[in-house]
Amino acid sequence: MKLHYKIALGVTFIQTLFLLFSTVFNAERFKTSIREEFASKTDSRAQLLALKISRFIEKNDIQAAITVAKKYQTGSPITYVKVVKGKNTLLDIHTTQFVPSASESEDFSEYLKKTQNESKILDAYAEIINSSGQTIAELQIGMSFYELDETISIYYRRQILFLFFQVMLMNSFVWLLSYLITRRLTRLEKACEQVGSGNLSIAFKADTSHDEIGSLSRTFQKMTLELQTALLERDSQKEKTLSASKMSSLGEMAGGIAHEINNPLTIIIGKIELIGIKVKNGSITPEQLAVELSKIHATCQRIDRIIRGLRNFSRDGEQDPFVESNIKQIFDDTLELCRARFNNLGIDLKISVDPMITAECRTVQISQIILNLLNNSIHAVENLDKKWITLEASVKENSIMIEVTDSGSGIPKHIAEKLSQPFFTTKEIGKGTGLGLSISRGIAEQHGGSLKLDTECKNTSFKLLIPKKRNMKIAA
Repeated sequence: MKLHYKIALGVTFIQTLFLLFSTVFNAERFKTSIREEFASKTDSRAQLLALKISRFIEKNDIQAAITVAKKYQTGSPITYVKVVKGKNTLLDIHTTQFVPSASESEDFSEYLKKTQNESKILDAYAEIINSSGQTIAELQIGMSFYELDETISIYYRRQILFLFFQVMLMNSFVWLLSYLITRRLTRLEKACEQVGSGNLSIAFKADTSHDEIGSLSRTFQKMTLELQTALLERDSQKEKTLSASKMSSLGEMAGGIAHEINNPLTIIIGKIELIGIKVKNGSITPEQLAVELSKIHATCQRIDRIIRGLRNFSRDGEQDPFVESNIKQIFDDTLELCRARFNNLGIDLKISVDPMITAECRTVQISQIILNLLNNSIHAVENLDKKWITLEASVKENSIMIEVTDSGSGIPKHIAEKLSQPFFTTKEIGKGTGLGLSISRGIAEQHGGSLKLDTECKNTSFKLLIPKKRNMKIAA
């Protein structure tokens, strides 16, 4: 929930409770005041009626007393009038005019008891005094609260209506005020969300006000600009680091690649010279010429594969699309760049891969990982008595497992813990940048996979795990 919504909701809730309490309190005070006034008037009416009918009661003219009582009852909420002398009831009249729930057929005395218990009838008493000042009877009257309650109900309804409009008015004011206070924060919040999601290209205009929000807005703008600059520098440095790692790998292979290219060139030059001599002597047949040219063509193709592999490896493959690639073909293209080193150092290379295995990947980047692992293995075994390296690929559920294992006796734990750190290397100065494994692990993770040292293997073995399809989860 937005901040200004919370503020408005909180203020509205507190305000509504306060107004509701105030309304109820005032209504109860009004009700109490009206009832007290009503009770006072009832006593006065009883005294006045007792005075009016006293002479008729003294003369025992009950009919005249009834006439006066009924006349006095007209227009007043008097439900009953009784005159009691001792145990005798001299006068007893009642009306249902002010008691809507009563009817003429209902026993009024029973109804009277009920309404009195419900505080709907207010009783008042007065003494009837004769001309000599003696009490000759007692007057009882009952005043109906129904009209009074109707008046109070009307008051309640008016108060509730007033409360409703008051709350609406105050709420509108509070919501508007909270919106004006927080809309700048909302704008800043949206900008923060975009920056948090990695979008630093937003056109954010800082708040020019001199309050805390304005200061926060300007600080955020400055931070965003600094982040943009830092990211540009990071990307530039990343490209330089990746290039350095590739050049380091190529540097280690340079001698072998030169030998791989030089030998075929020597063969081609020798073949061409031999063909020239035989052509001059006329000692070569068209069939023999075709055979020799075929050998030259095959040798040129070998050189072309090496150069094409170098060109692909040296370019930036980070922006390449993920395409369905044959793992054996990746192995072949990668080995074209380092096969000579295996031969020159007498290292036995064993390859095991199903030619039908494919994976959706960036070919150049997977080739870079394999080449880094092979270079590390070559460096590890070149001075050993037993020199062998295996390169294997297998299918593991919905993943492809590529393993590079060498005859080394493994990597000590204290060194293995540092392998993922950039610039950490066990090679001599000038023979490694310490970036190969760090970059390779990053590439594996970009593919949704992993690159780990197999700590259970008695030799040195690295396992590259990548999903067969781009959005698949790798097998555990």
